[in-house]
Amino acid sequence: MTNTKQRAGIPLKRIPWVDMSQFIYGSADEKHAIAMQFGEAFRQIGFAAVTNIGLNPETINQAYAIAEQYFNLPETEKLKQRSPDGHRGFIPFGTEHAKYTDVMDLKEFFQTTGPTQPNELWPDFPGFRQAMTTLYLELETCMRYCLQATAISLGYASIPQQTILSGMLKPGSAVMRILHYPPVDRSISPPGSVRSAPHEDISMMTIIPRATHPGLQVKNHDGEWLDVVVPDGAAIINAGDTLSYITNGMIPSTTHRVINPPENDYSHRYSIPFFGSLPNETVLQVLDHCKGETPVENLPEKITFGEFLHERYKKIGLMK
Repeated sequence: MTNTKQRAGIPLKRIPWVDMSQFIYGSADEKHAIAMQFGEAFRQIGFAAVTNIGLNPETINQAYAIAEQYFNLPETEKLKQRSPDGHRGFIPFGTEHAKYTDVMDLKEFFQTTGPTQPNELWPDFPGFRQAMTTLYLELETCMRYCLQATAISLGYASIPQQTILSGMLKPGSAVMRILHYPPVDRSISPPGSVRSAPHEDISMMTIIPRATHPGLQVKNHDGEWLDVVVPDGAAIINAGDTLSYITNGMIPSTTHRVINPPENDYSHRYSIPFFGSLPNETVLQVLDHCKGETPVENLPEKITFGEFLHERYKKIGLMK
């Protein structure tokens, strides 16, 4: 999804940075001010780097350490938890592609809904479930803060109204993806293949703790690709298609990608995005404060999140 305001804006050369400490711990006025700053960043480009959001660096370090060990397992071991529906479990290398192309991305990953993940879809690998569930719960709390800030920025200022977005996110409905991008072998990679082709995210919002290596780029208003460079200790937040839909495009779902490393760089890259998925039965419709503008995409007036998600899964190869 794109947005007319986004296209008309001043091109950014880096994503905005927002310190969330006063939103979490400050006075009502300080909380409102930070929410407006966060909301303005989202309106500009749909991306922000946030600091002091409540993520424990040791939790992130432990998750990446155990992820590296997990992806070193033989393929036969990982396939024991192969995802039955593209939603939870292991997704092998060369399975997913962006909706704009049939060329497969150069990645493999494991997806989890944390405490609601079925036992049979957790690998029997020491420390994996504990490390990933701990990070999942921290990211879930961080996402609620960011969704609440978004609601305030849209004009939902009273305390009951502030949860209009965060209340849609139910415990264990979000999906955390543990991504592994192996070294790129250009001699056997399909022409035009990249680690992650240009795409927009599906869910309400995505939180990404710092990845192990660079490569993430976001497209600005002028169609330029910008390297996502953020301060130490920051997490990257971006809006998804679901949030863009229910805000009638006031908040854009911005195109981004992960490019291949330089030709002589044979490093592995790990990343753990947390997608703010909703319960399948959640009915999506434009928020009252966002009505009155021209719709950004020809979508039905109402659609369930499950219908929205499953249609996209088909387009990207995760579901038949």
